[in-house]
Amino acid sequence: MNKKTYLTVQGGPTFGDYATTIAAPTVKAYRKIDPYGLAGKPEGDPAKARELLAQSRNCPQDIKLDYSQSATGDRIAAAIADAFARVGLAVHPNPLPRKSFHTIVGRPAAQNELLLTSWIADWPSGEAIFPPQFSGDRIRPDGNVNFSQLNDPKINQAIKAAEAVPDTDSAQASWATVDQLIQEDAAAIPIRYNKQVLIVGPRVTGARISSQYLDVSLQNVGVE
Repeated sequence: MNKKTYLTVQGGPTFGDYATTIAAPTVKAYRKIDPYGLAGKPEGDPAKARELLAQSRNCPQDIKLDYSQSATGDRIAAAIADAFARVGLAVHPNPLPRKSFHTIVGRPAAQNELLLTSWIADWPSGEAIFPPQFSGDRIRPDGNVNFSQLNDPKINQAIKAAEAVPDTDSAQASWATVDQLIQEDAAAIPIRYNKQVLIVGPRVTGARISSQYLDVSLQNVGVE
């Protein structure tokens, strides 16, 4: 993956930082995790990828990438295809209508090999990130959000162990362990910690961006 070209077509570093974890820095489960040593290599490591591919017995050569169609989405899909082409893997962008995107990719039988998507936690805890997306017990034939279709017994057990910790703050270290295990499985590629850019009028007061929802918080906003 080339996170540098991905971020460039998004508009550059104004719109995000390179990610090496699934949990964002605004979530208490965040720990500095970099299992592939790519924190300083946003362009990826094609040489290492080729080395690993040479050891693989069943790597698909033609891969479809599902994504929500838009002008930006088209540019991102092209950038991802270019990144994989560097190691001889053909990625074919598969644009899906925005209105029916989640209906289609929510069905495992209809989903292709790669999926470009994003996630915002409903509350700032690993519990709002990892169980819905990576627990094998939650894979559904319809309305599925375990998009990687990951069903790894050791990760399922780690998720259950984290859920069993009674104190929310104490549980966050366990969620960081789950983050590490998922990435070791290469079930998902964290690409970007999103930055939201918003403009408000000169008479708007108390406008603060919610770190959880990436929008103006309605708790303090007002108008002169």
